[in-house]
Amino acid sequence: MKTVKRIFMYTCMVAAMALVACDAEDGVDGADGMDGIQGEMGLPGADGQDGADGQDGQDGQDGQDGQDGNANVISSGWIEFDSTVWSDVSSEFGVDYRNYPIVEPQITQEVVDDGVVLVYSRFVITGTQTYMLPFTENITGADPDGQTITFRIEVSDLTIKMRNFSGSGDPGTFGGPGIAEYRYIIIPSLGATNPGNNQFHVDIVKQQLANKGVDINSYEEVAAFYNLK
Repeated sequence: MKTVKRIFMYTCMVAAMALVACDAEDGVDGADGMDGIQGEMGLPGADGQDGADGQDGQDGQDGQDGQDGNANVISSGWIEFDSTVWSDVSSEFGVDYRNYPIVEPQITQEVVDDGVVLVYSRFVITGTQTYMLPFTENITGADPDGQTITFRIEVSDLTIKMRNFSGSGDPGTFGGPGIAEYRYIIIPSLGATNPGNNQFHVDIVKQQLANKGVDINSYEEVAAFYNLK
């Protein structure tokens, strides 16, 4: 009896071991592998650096002021006096004059209002210096104190005027080949309007030229300054 029980127990044990062996053949699902480590992202390429701004160039040196030109200056050249051009004696405000009219279209209204006319005279026959009008010299001998020569300007007209120093009587005339000459210089605009007052404008030019070392009474210095031929 005991032998039968043992056989039964052995049989149950064999069956149990067979069952375990079958389970071992079926593979148990392996655990899921761990996710791999995410690869590092590449760094974005660096932008090219902006080039440094170039240094500002140095300012060039100012050029020297050019010499005063004579582009606007009008000059007549030397002209002989003609004794036949002098007018008869006429009284103007109680003073006796002879007039020497000169037609000059370059004397415009602008010149009269805002410009200046300079007039010079020289006596070739005696070789004396050049005079700027007005001046007084013994020219004709009609007055022991000499004759005074002045001038007046109007549009298109320059009139040289002569009187005795005393202001009365006939001052006489002069002119002809090799006797005396005149020359006038016209400066159209000075930027200082005083209509009809040429002497006012002459005083301005006189000061301007003096500031540049030029004596307005010296024709040679004025001619050199304005590059007159």
